[in-house]
This record gives sequence, structure tokens and C-alpha cells, in this order.
Amino acid sequence: MVDKKKFFSKFPYRPLSQTGVDTIENIIDQYDEDDGYTNLRQLAYVLATAYHESAHTWNPSIREYGRGKGRKYGSPHAKTGQIYYGRGLCQLTWFFNYESFSKILGEDLINDPDLALESRNSVDILMIGMREGVFTRHKLNMYFDEDTTDWVGARKIINGTDRANLIASYAKAFYKGLDYLSEDDKANEEADIVNIQNPKKSLTDAESEMAVKVEVNGKNVTADT
Repeated sequence: MVDKKKFFSKFPYRPLSQTGVDTIENIIDQYDEDDGYTNLRQLAYVLATAYHESAHTWNPSIREYGRGKGRKYGSPHAKTGQIYYGRGLCQLTWFFNYESFSKILGEDLINDPDLALESRNSVDILMIGMREGVFTRHKLNMYFDEDTTDWVGARKIINGTDRANLIASYAKAFYKGLDYLSEDDKANEEADIVNIQNPKKSLTDAESEMAVKVEVNGKNVTADT
């Protein structure tokens, strides 16, 4: 279990609103409950992503400023009439991503994309998407495992190299304050890291075309994107 009290006492970016506290607690709770997450570096990078993509507000219901105006995804979809601009803690964009998470969450985000703004859905989209590589096929365990720590390259999970160094700085700051209730657990976790800077190679063409399979509530869901 993550030591929330210690994390908030060392929180590096103040002031922190009640919305921020609630969102961070929800993310940490999901980390504790999700066996697919394996180390605190992954959690730190998720927090950094939420902090950046929400424009430092931690608001799970945040909408993209401009609502897609001037962007390729910013026009009404031919079939649904909906605009799939950025919503939520990861700023979910594009029809195919809303389609994928409709399957994963069992929610009709295609016809009601604002469902991505609901707090639970917003956190689930962020954390399942980053864990399983739903957005770009790049996933957390490619950048943070026993032999890899790549704070900068991990931005490919969400959005190429956009602001990669800035988000890496947030993640490192969050990581310093993260610990488990049993302090030895973090030390043991770090002891298993063979090489702290060993970025993995890029996805092969075959890997990039593979369907993403996600486990949700004990069931496997294929999210074709």
C-alpha cells in the first residue's frame, strides 16, 4: 500500500486543491488494487501525466481548451456527429480511442463522449490506457520495469515526444515523495532494478499492428485501434 500521508506531506507542487487530493487518492487507490502495476516509477509517471494533461488542475472532468478547433479530430464525426476532442486526465482524443474505451469500460463513449469526464471513467481511461498501451501501443512496462527506467521516452505512451522532458521532471519529483507504508518495500523494489537507464527499442511493425488485449474485472477485452 502506498503511503498517501507521506506523499502529500512531500508534495512538490503547491497549492493543491481538494480536487487534486481526491484525484491523486483515486489514482493511488487504483495502483494499489491493480496487479498490472508493478512499481512506484509507473505510478509516478501516471501522476505526472495527469498533472500535465489536466493543465495542473487534476480535474478529471477537464475538457480540451478550444475543444479540438483547428485539429484533425476537431470536426463532427460523419456517423455520430460527435467531436472527439480531448477529455479527462489523459485528454482522450480521436474516434478510435473512444471506440476502444467503449469496449473496455462497457460505456457508450461513442455516442456520449462526455462519459469520459466522469471521475471513475477518467481515472480508468488514464490508468488502463497507460498500463496496456491502448493509446499508442507503448505501455508503462516498456519504460519502467526491473531493467528499464526511461522517464523521457515514456512520453510515447501518450503523445510522442511532446513536452517529454518537462513531464519527466514532474515524474521524478513525484517519485521522490512516493513510498509504501512499509518503507522496506520501496528499497526492495529499487534493489531489483538492474539498470536504471536502459531504454527499450522501438516497437516492431508487427507489434505496432497487434490488437490490444485488456483485462477488466477478470475478463479479457480486445480493443482494436
